Amino acid sequence: MPVFFIQSNKIFNNTVTIDNPLLFHLSKSLRIREGEKIGSETSTGFEIMLQVTHLDSKSLQASILETIAGTPQLHRPQLYWHRPS
Repeated sequence: MPVFFIQSNKIFNNTVTIDNPLLFHLSKSLRIREGEKIGSETSTGFEIMLQVTHLDSKSLQASILETIAGTPQLHRPQLYWHRPS
C-alpha cells in the first residue's frame, strides 16, 4: 500500500486541506472523488477517517469524521481510501 504524509499544519477546524503534489497524485493517479472516505494513520498512533467534501484543481478538502487513538507506529503515516458503494 502506498504511504503518504499529511502535514499537521494542513488540519484546521476539523478539516484537512491537501494541495500539490499530493493533490495531483490523489486526484489523477488514484482518482479520488468527492464523497469518498480517506483514512490516514499518523506516526503518533492516531487513525483519522476523512470524507472528501471538495475537490478542484487547486485543493482537496476533507472533513474529519473520526479520530481513533492507537499505539505509536515506527513507520511513516499512510493514507488509504474507500470508494462509496
